Amino acid sequence: MLLLAPSLTLAATLVVPDDYATLDAAVDAFSSSDVIEITKAGKHNYSVSGTLDAEITFRTSFADPTTVVVVPGTATGFRTVTFQNLTLGYSYRGDVVTMQNVVLSGAGDGNSFVSGALFYLTDVTVDDVSNVKTVFDTYYMNASDVIVRNTTATKLISAGADTEIRNVDVRCSHFGSGTVIDAGAWWDYFLPVTTVDGLLIASSTFGIGLRAPSDGRFANVSIIGSGSGVGIATYSPATSGTLTLSDSYVGSVAVGVQNDGGTISSMSRLWMDDVDTLGKSVSDSGFLADVTAATSVGDVMLSGGGDLCEEGWWPMFGSPLVDAGDPAGFDHDGSRTDIGATGGEFGLDVVPDVDEDGYSASRDCDDANPGIRPGVSGDSVGDDIDEDCDGADGVDLDGDGASNAASGGDDCDDRDATRSPLAVDTFGDGHDDNCDGADGVDADGDGAATVASGGDDCDDDDARRFPAATDAFGDGLDADCDGFDGVDRDGDGHATLASGGDDCDDDAAQTFPGHPDQIGDGIDRNCDGSDGVDADGDEEPSVESGGEDCVDTDPTVYPGAADSVGDGTDQDCDGADGVDADADGHASGASGGDDCADDNPAINPDATEDKGGDDLDCDGKVSPGCGCSSANGTSGASLATLLGVVALLRRRR
Repeated sequence: MLLLAPSLTLAATLVVPDDYATLDAAVDAFSSSDVIEITKAGKHNYSVSGTLDAEITFRTSFADPTTVVVVPGTATGFRTVTFQNLTLGYSYRGDVVTMQNVVLSGAGDGNSFVSGALFYLTDVTVDDVSNVKTVFDTYYMNASDVIVRNTTATKLISAGADTEIRNVDVRCSHFGSGTVIDAGAWWDYFLPVTTVDGLLIASSTFGIGLRAPSDGRFANVSIIGSGSGVGIATYSPATSGTLTLSDSYVGSVAVGVQNDGGTISSMSRLWMDDVDTLGKSVSDSGFLADVTAATSVGDVMLSGGGDLCEEGWWPMFGSPLVDAGDPAGFDHDGSRTDIGATGGEFGLDVVPDVDEDGYSASRDCDDANPGIRPGVSGDSVGDDIDEDCDGADGVDLDGDGASNAASGGDDCDDRDATRSPLAVDTFGDGHDDNCDGADGVDADGDGAATVASGGDDCDDDDARRFPAATDAFGDGLDADCDGFDGVDRDGDGHATLASGGDDCDDDAAQTFPGHPDQIGDGIDRNCDGSDGVDADGDEEPSVESGGEDCVDTDPTVYPGAADSVGDGTDQDCDGADGVDADADGHASGASGGDDCADDNPAINPDATEDKGGDDLDCDGKVSPGCGCSSANGTSGASLATLLGVVALLRRRR
C-alpha cells in the first residue's frame, strides 16, 4: 500500500532572520501549519518541550542542503513535520515525517536519528551519522533516492508495515553484526508488505543486508559484503504472504539467501559470486535446491570494488548482469533491465557516460571515445576496432562474435547466432554451422568434412586429399581417401589402369590381379588378358584353370608355339620335344626330328616294315619282298599304309 504524504496547508511563512532573528524565536511564535523559511546560511538551533501536536515545515531556498543546518535542542518535535533543502543535525522524533532534499549528519541521542509513525523520504542523504542504534525507526516507510555514506549504526532502517524502498544506495558504512534494512520489524502488530526495488549495499559491514517478511517483492537488489554475514533473509510473520525475489545479485557473503521460516514463492534471475552457501533454510529442505535453480554463479565484472564510496559497483561492459533481467522490464535508457541495483525503473542511475555519447559505460565498449558506441554504422573488418560494440571487428548482427561478409568478416549467416566460424559443426544435419563450406568440420577447405566430425575426409590438414580428389597411382599419396594410392572405386585393393594401377575392371570387386580365374566364364578375373590363369602372359590359360598351357610359367611354351627337337622342351604342349603332328612320339623332320611322315602315326623310326612294302621306319630303304598286289589290285605297301591309318584312328579314340 502506497502511503501519500499529507498535504501542506500554509497558514503563514515565518522568515529567519528577516521576520525573526533566530530559528528558536520563530518556533516560539509559529502556529500550526506555518512554514519557517531560513534564508541565512549556517547552523540554526531550536528547542521545544515535548512533542507538540502541530504541523510545521522547515525549509530553505538553497539548492545545496548542506548550506543550512537545523539542530533540534532535544529529540522531541512536532506531530507532523516537513524538512526541505536543509541538513538535520540531531535526532528528531515526531509522528509523520516528510523529508525532501535533506541531509542527516551528526551524532544522535544514542537511540534513533529519526523516529516516528510514518516516513516519507525523497532525495535524502545520510552522511557521517553516529551515536545511534537505528537511523530511521518507523512503522510505515516510503523512501526513494536515499544515499547513505560513512554512517555507523546497528540498523539503517527499522520499518513496520507497508514499507516501500526504491533507489537506495548504501556504501562505506558500518552496521557491525546488525541488519542494514529490517523491513517488517513490527509484524507482531501489522501485516507487513515490503517492496524493495533498486537497492545497493556495498563497502559496508553488516550481519544481514536486507531482512523482510515473506510478503512483498524484492527486485534489482545488489548486496556485496565483506566475506561474512547474510545477503538477504526472510522470515514468516503472523500471517504468511507471498514474496518474490528476482533480478538481484549477492556477493562476498557467507549465505546468499536465508529463509528463517518464511516462504519465498518465486525466485528468478539471481546471480551470486564469492558466496559460501547459496541458500539456507531452518525448515525447508528443498530451499537450497530452489535457490540454486534460480541462481547463476560467477564473476559479474563490477567496476571498482573495495571501499569505493562514490564510484564503482556498477556492471562493466561485457558483464553478464547487463540486459539479463526481466525481459519485459526496462532501464533508464530504455534497454532491457539489468540484474542488480542499476537495473529496472527504479535502479540506481550511477553508471557513468564519460564520452557523453548517450551510452553508459555498461553498454559502451569504449566510454572514452564518442565515435565508438553500440549501433554506430560503418564498422569495417581489419582495423582491429569494434566501433559498434557488438563484440566483433565489423558488423555482427546476430551477436555470435563473428562479423558478416558485407563488413569484411567471415560469418556466412549473420542472422543466425548458431552459425559462425567459431561454431561447432556436426556432420549430417545439413547445416554448415562453422562457415567452412562443408557440413561438418573442414579445416583444410577442400569441401569435405573430417572423419572426427562425421565426414569422410581422411586428412583434413591436406587440401589435396578428400574423397572427390583425383588420385594418381605411384605418388605414394592416397588422394581420394579410398585407402589406396590411385583410384579404387570397387574397393578391391587395386587402383584403376587409368590412375596408373593394375585393376582392369574397377567396377567389379572380383576382378583384379591375383584373383582366381577359371576358364569358361568369359571373364578375365585376374587381369592377365585371358579367361583363366595365364601367369606367363602367352595368352594361353594354364591347364589347372581349364586351359591348354602345359607350362604357365614359360611364355614360350603354349599350344601352337614353334617347338624344336633337341632342346628338351615341349614348347607346343603336344607331348614331344619338337613337332609331332601325328602324335606317334617322334618329331617331324621339319622340326629337327626323325619322323619322315609326321602325318602318319604308322610311319616313324620305331615302325616295323613288311617285306617288299613302303619305308615305314624312315630309314630310307624298302624291305625286300614279293612285291605282289592284293587281290583287289592294291599293293602290299598301300595296304600296310591303310592299316597304319586305321591303327592311328583307334589310338586317338
